Amino acid sequence: MRVLKVIFTVMIAGILSFGVYCIRRSAQSVPVNFEAEVTAVPETTQTEPPNPYHEKSAELMPLDALASDCALLVNMETHEVIGEKNAHAIIEPASLTKIMTMIAAIENSHDLNAEYTVPSDEMFEPLWELDASMAGFHGGDTVTVMDMLYGAALPSGADATACLGAALFGTEEKLVAAMNKKAAELGLQETTNFANTSGLHDPEHYSTVADIAVIFEYALENSVFRRLMETNYYKTEPTASHPEGTEMQSTFLKYIKGDELKTGTILGGKTGFTDNAGLCLASFAEIGDTKYMLITAGAAPEENKRPNIDDAVSCYSLVEMWMM
Repeated sequence: MRVLKVIFTVMIAGILSFGVYCIRRSAQSVPVNFEAEVTAVPETTQTEPPNPYHEKSAELMPLDALASDCALLVNMETHEVIGEKNAHAIIEPASLTKIMTMIAAIENSHDLNAEYTVPSDEMFEPLWELDASMAGFHGGDTVTVMDMLYGAALPSGADATACLGAALFGTEEKLVAAMNKKAAELGLQETTNFANTSGLHDPEHYSTVADIAVIFEYALENSVFRRLMETNYYKTEPTASHPEGTEMQSTFLKYIKGDELKTGTILGGKTGFTDNAGLCLASFAEIGDTKYMLITAGAAPEENKRPNIDDAVSCYSLVEMWMM
């Protein structure tokens, strides 16, 4: 009996010892500072944020030959990335900025026909000094919110975005804040930041073509914005500086004849350019029953050539070939 008690006691002690050992091993495997463990991301994963679209095509289209340094080609029906080139590299978005400017203005406007009178030319003088693209507004002109939106969309007017800020938000800075708020809502705050409404050079003004694609696709869901992108020509009502109205034409669609594709149509888009950003373009097209979107940036300007537009035609033509 005494021998059995000894054996039983030894067995219990062994079980308890093993239990303590397991608990200690378990405790060692759980980080003491859980928050520190979660935020300690290896540097290799910080250099390229995750692609904003849920999957890539099994076989990506080759885009290395494009003149643009960065590109992202997306199937808008499935959100599938079908081609990319440095899609997550930080860029200066130039006037692709105005995509966010316009959608932020549209979503914060209660009346697109509301009028605003430009107080003076003084608000435009810094823009003239920087040789920014202008829609043609001047002090004393009374224009509608819709006029300003077309001024931002078609001739890519920095005067139009300045007016949108003043008319809808009180200041351009408050419109910029609304743009960054929308970027955060879209999950882009880590790689996109806006410092102005026009896209002029600023070290704190940056994005990626992948982020611009998210913004562009979101904006195209708005019927007003989509109409802006699909319009080639617009004329305002008479103003003080233009008694016959201010005429505007798309910096993109004026080069699109409609016969670039065999089975599809390039529907619209927004161009951009600064010396630092190079030539940029956000465009969309319909091929068959499917819509596609292409964002490009960083094409070097060439005399009498439009490499950003040529890149778009090449990409959409490539989609046609892959569908055959």
